[in-house]
Amino acid sequence: MSTHVAETSTDPVVVVSSDTHIGPSLKDHMRKYCPQKYLADYDDYVREFEAYTEVQRDLYPEMYEDDGTGKLVRRARNRLTEGHYEVHARTRDMDFDGIASEVIFHGSQNDEPVPFTALGDPNSPFLFKNLPPENPELAAVGRHIYNAWLADQCSVDPQRHVGLAQIPIWDVEASVKEVEWAAEAGLKGVNFPTAQPWLPEFNKEVWEPFWAASAAHNMPLTTHIGAGADADYSGPVGRVVALFELVTMWGMRAVPWMTLGGAFERHPNLKLVITEVPGMWWPQYMTQLDSTYRATINAPTGKNEGLAAYCAKLPSEYLKTNLFVGSSFMCHTEAQAAVRDGYYGNCMWGSDYPHTEGTFQYPDSWDETPVTHIAQRYAYWDTPEEPMRAMLGETAAEVYGLDLEQLKQIAGRINAPTIEQLREPIYEAPPGVNSFAFRKNGWWD
Repeated sequence: MSTHVAETSTDPVVVVSSDTHIGPSLKDHMRKYCPQKYLADYDDYVREFEAYTEVQRDLYPEMYEDDGTGKLVRRARNRLTEGHYEVHARTRDMDFDGIASEVIFHGSQNDEPVPFTALGDPNSPFLFKNLPPENPELAAVGRHIYNAWLADQCSVDPQRHVGLAQIPIWDVEASVKEVEWAAEAGLKGVNFPTAQPWLPEFNKEVWEPFWAASAAHNMPLTTHIGAGADADYSGPVGRVVALFELVTMWGMRAVPWMTLGGAFERHPNLKLVITEVPGMWWPQYMTQLDSTYRATINAPTGKNEGLAAYCAKLPSEYLKTNLFVGSSFMCHTEAQAAVRDGYYGNCMWGSDYPHTEGTFQYPDSWDETPVTHIAQRYAYWDTPEEPMRAMLGETAAEVYGLDLEQLKQIAGRINAPTIEQLREPIYEAPPGVNSFAFRKNGWWD
């Protein structure tokens, strides 16, 4: 019979980043996963993407610099890490940052796409394009190519890498098959796109097999803010308006559709994670959703049934158990609000590795204090221990089915912070650091 040993303030904290990114190279990493049948198409796509990239770099010259070999690369400190595409370099960076495990999205700011993704107009100033696949068959193949590559990467120390599968969202039957394959291959969640104008809304019956498969295989649907709007964000300040709307509206759009449509009523184990939506929106959002529910509970639906036939409880009751927030680069006011208003158990800290706005900053020396540790001290120095441990890693471990005891062992051998260390206050960002983790009021400031 095992005896539980209470944790102390000097024990390492299990940190799980709910938001990291990876960007394998089309030419150097994913091509070998392409079926022979599609190799000619693959090479055509590589050439198309290279031409697209040249135009983009001419459009945004301030974002790029010569790497010393004549090649233009992102102007960013974190471009120096091979963790953009190589699992052992990622693990080194995780050890340095004290991160026991990570949730992995595509899109690593190294400009590498998922194969056969529709690229659109390269002259468009809007980076989050909302485009249906030009060739659905090839696009589905491209997603599987990426998933196969990612599964191999995550097979190295699998408790440390939570790979999110890309799915052919336009084809529900194919998406179900991809979820089943991904779960068997060791991936632990689905990179669930935001609502798209060209897709059926998420309250439609067509999605039922997909909800069922995701719940049955314990694959959380994990959405990152991004393409989903049906607006044209060109013109003056278009990209700024896009940033505001993607966070406040489009990134959250699946929540009411799935909740009121009964997805969580029918599938209590189904989990939805919304990542990189900053601010203290949870209490107001729940209040507004519950208020709408109460006001329309007896309104007829398309089948002349009341809303309660689909959503038997207040929406907030489902969301307390089924909705989780990937709280990327959480700041101090956000941490305080989560504890004060009682939703910290739904929050999961994220580093946004290796994005330049995230907490990982490629070090000048591997002996220096990681910016991630400084950011965590900034956010959590006065947070009670139980909520702190929950937000920094324990909730994410539960959501994605990780073994917490194994993660504690990992934390013990890497540069994981202790509660005692996190109690040392930090009030400002270090000189030269522009991470969003050091915001003052929970938004982008």
